[in-house]
Amino acid sequence: MLQRWIALSLIAMTVAAADDFAPFSPVEGWEKQGLAAGGEGAENAARASFEWLASQQREDGSWASPEGEHDVATTALVALAFLGEGHTHRFGEHKRTVNGALRYLRARKAPEGKLGWLDAAVRCWALAEAYAVSRDFTLKPHVEGARDALLALRGADGGWGNGPDAASNTLAKPRPTACSR
Repeated sequence: MLQRWIALSLIAMTVAAADDFAPFSPVEGWEKQGLAAGGEGAENAARASFEWLASQQREDGSWASPEGEHDVATTALVALAFLGEGHTHRFGEHKRTVNGALRYLRARKAPEGKLGWLDAAVRCWALAEAYAVSRDFTLKPHVEGARDALLALRGADGGWGNGPDAASNTLAKPRPTACSR
């Protein structure tokens, strides 16, 4: 479900950028563009968006992030959108695109301090999703490695930072007191 939301958000951003229609409420924007309720317009927009995303993939299999700081997370999120639409590195119209993304993500092992919690978390999610939907057991060691790299970034306070001794990021820190109120 979340992968579908990511895909639809990317579609909405693509439509907005193409038509200078930003900012907008995604639902209102889709309705104005004739894309609501999953009709033919929505399917055409989805197809065009995935084609556009595939055309933006770099030779190394990655996608560029706006500031260039989180190419790993950006690539993982785009890979999740493709996976959510049923494209894997084995099947689907965009299998070469997904394969390139997975190749890039597999190569981005996290040497100490080289990958922040955001990149590590989304990388782990994308590799795990690819493993789950494709049932390709050659991905299992990469998922386990990504999980271990992510766990190595967990701080003593239970939150996620850029290493075990780093302060946790506020967004990635458990808030049991806030939940109990």
